[in-house]
Amino acid sequence: MQTETATDETRRGAAAAFPDRRIYPPWPKRVAFLALGCAAVAARLLTWPGRALGTKRKDATLVFEPFGMGDALLLQPLVRTLLASGKRVAFAGNPAWAPLFPAAEGFAFIPARPAWASPDPARKYRGPVRDVLHAARILRPFAKGAECIEPRGDPRAILALWLAGASGVRSLPLYWSATDCRLPPLAARFVPLDRRATRREVSRAFAPAGAPYGRPDLSHLLGDAPAPDPKTVGLIPLTPWEGKRWPPEHWRALAAGLRARGFSPALLCGPGEAEAALRA
Repeated sequence: MQTETATDETRRGAAAAFPDRRIYPPWPKRVAFLALGCAAVAARLLTWPGRALGTKRKDATLVFEPFGMGDALLLQPLVRTLLASGKRVAFAGNPAWAPLFPAAEGFAFIPARPAWASPDPARKYRGPVRDVLHAARILRPFAKGAECIEPRGDPRAILALWLAGASGVRSLPLYWSATDCRLPPLAARFVPLDRRATRREVSRAFAPAGAPYGRPDLSHLLGDAPAPDPKTVGLIPLTPWEGKRWPPEHWRALAAGLRARGFSPALLCGPGEAEAALRA
């Protein structure tokens, strides 16, 4: 718990020292984003008769986030909050992140990692229509008649959810937070977005109003291992996308700020990534 507090504290100082570098996509990507957003609007309108006549599962919610470990982890409290409110919840995402979610009554993890979530450009941008239709087929058994949450403003995921038979889709009005690409009206039910919000705050915006909302908890993974030092803060400098990486001097400043506050920064990386993480 202390680790998250340290992150919250240092984020504000880091943001003041290092302004956010927003990504402005080239026009071909902007056109593709708009086209997919319009397709989501069309899918919503064309599937309306089926939603109006079909059975709505008001007690069921599907959360669709196929990208990184951090994205899935910061949605864990949302899943817990929805379960506590009496919902049956399914989380669709990268199967590698399934262990982040402890087993719970009424919860299901759906392995779903469409090609657009890959860091490999050769896969990421090849066959978007095919990938959306494939995702819709995977999601349909869980999404049909359910309220669905797409927490990043991705028109591909929103389109897939409408095609999968969602009774409703809540999302963000623009792709958060790397670009300024805005979704067309009616693509989904939009949750207001403050561009200065942390990812945790964005995830919390999808929770029921006034519901208690905790922090990510990985205690179920510890087993008999001793609890980690609450003063240790993990730093993960590597990302699948080069454009989202902080410069090394920013990481050094963050680590120095944490040490000044009495925390112990620890560098975290995957197998075979130690050298690259140290360079980053």
